[in-house]
Amino acid sequence: MKKLLKIIPIGMVLSLCLAGCVPSESTPTDTFQTEEEFLAYIRESEDALLSQVKEYYNPVNIPDGMSLNRIEVQPERHLITYYYNLGRYEPTLEEMAEEATKDIDISMFSAFQLFPTSGQRNKSYTVERAERTVLKETDEYQFRWNYEGDGEDLLQKGLEYYGEETELGDQVGYVTEVTERMLVSNTPEGVGLNTAFYQVVWVNDGRLFFAKVPVEFAAEPQDLAPYIQSEKKALSE
Repeated sequence: MKKLLKIIPIGMVLSLCLAGCVPSESTPTDTFQTEEEFLAYIRESEDALLSQVKEYYNPVNIPDGMSLNRIEVQPERHLITYYYNLGRYEPTLEEMAEEATKDIDISMFSAFQLFPTSGQRNKSYTVERAERTVLKETDEYQFRWNYEGDGEDLLQKGLEYYGEETELGDQVGYVTEVTERMLVSNTPEGVGLNTAFYQVVWVNDGRLFFAKVPVEFAAEPQDLAPYIQSEKKALSE
């Protein structure tokens, strides 16, 4: 695993290299509850780049117990993301309020919605807050791909931040183990050293892909191989 100094900037690098722009509150996101809605949107899109998308990718091995929560498209960043959840995490009113008022502009880690937002940084550490944060982050599997640009070129631009090169079946991926202390601000020394989830970046079929996989579904990085497999389909299907 790379040193912490290499891991900390990963949110910024992913936002710049995979997304192609710095995240901001004005970045539009279109959200769909079903794949059918998502496909209709792509087919009918008048966006110059989205209208050129003739095929799409979706994951073929969803972690046990997960169900589709939503699909998001971010045209300015050229990203399509599938979100799956176990349904164990139910936000409290306070947590929903924090989510609604988060400051995305100064929270680069929020680019992939993997880390607590900037509004949480100055909170004092409590076991309950840590447990709630970890529960939220380990309730989710993400599968994301960039539909514009050369995948290998995008990979090379941020390669030093993408984690350890790992053989994942017949695919090479770059894996970062995200620990509990990386998710919760002001975690005391020696606490929160367990891995909460993995981040994986890889190139396939000329595209740059990203996945977030809770550690309970992959005891070792090599066990991530099933969760980065995808199926390519034509939009006309």
